[in-house]
Amino acid sequence: MRIGPCLTGLLIVLASLVTLVRPAWAQSCGGSAGPPPAGGGASEGSWLTKGEGTLRLSEEYEVKDRSYRHTQRVDNDFDETLFISRTALEARYGITDDWSIDLTATYPHFTYRLKPPGGDRVKQRSRGPGDTFVSIGRRMMLGSDPPGHDAMLPGADPPRRVTLSFWAGLSIPTGTAEKPNPAFVTRDVSVSNLQTGTGTFDPLARARIEWPQRGFTPYAEAGVRFPLYENRYDYRTADTETLVVGVSLPVVPKLSAGLSAMYQRTGRDTFRGDDVGVGGARWVYLVPSISWQITESVA
Repeated sequence: MRIGPCLTGLLIVLASLVTLVRPAWAQSCGGSAGPPPAGGGASEGSWLTKGEGTLRLSEEYEVKDRSYRHTQRVDNDFDETLFISRTALEARYGITDDWSIDLTATYPHFTYRLKPPGGDRVKQRSRGPGDTFVSIGRRMMLGSDPPGHDAMLPGADPPRRVTLSFWAGLSIPTGTAEKPNPAFVTRDVSVSNLQTGTGTFDPLARARIEWPQRGFTPYAEAGVRFPLYENRYDYRTADTETLVVGVSLPVVPKLSAGLSAMYQRTGRDTFRGDDVGVGGARWVYLVPSISWQITESVA
């Protein structure tokens, strides 16, 4: 494969995702409890071997000031704005060369502002420790060794085979679930229930494939987080699915670049079995990335 056809294929996939996006409701915060299940897909990095460990600190910031009903934008009569930041600290350890364990702690911070016509501006904040994600991963090498493996020069990096990895785990409810207001939670209001955790143990799964080529590496990843039951306040956070396709390539020594497309779908939260008034949507992201290997242990 060459870089040109690969990037062309990536853009075709992105265009297809945009075309296939179905009508969606405006986002509600519901159980905003951390990053999407495949949020790190664009910068996964190499697999750990036995005894190796990594730490990664990330910060995600988002501003939501537009509302939609299905695909149609609606007027923001109350001048509503939602600011979201999510801090995550991820620790990963290689149990063996093919098995790893991952622990991610999160800290979300929401600021919600609105100003009724003729009224005073109101600000509501919700922040604190979020849910914790624990998962275990298994790597499998597919196919035989690439051509040239036996003739490799001493000290040179061996050609890599196709890598398939699976992750499965749980989100632990270390965040705080809020009691929804029954008078408003199922009505058509923009923000129905700000909370830092779902209040439930939620299974999650992720699969990733990397197909190394000469000089670049295309990859694809899919992930899901699926709350199965209601928390103690009769509130159930919706499921989230994510699909990532992308390519990474070295630019100069210690510097690499990447480009990926990410599709994310979030369903509707429910309260006592009924849909929350707003929420659920489908997004398409185009994600460029640059990685600089500062030292052998810091990037």
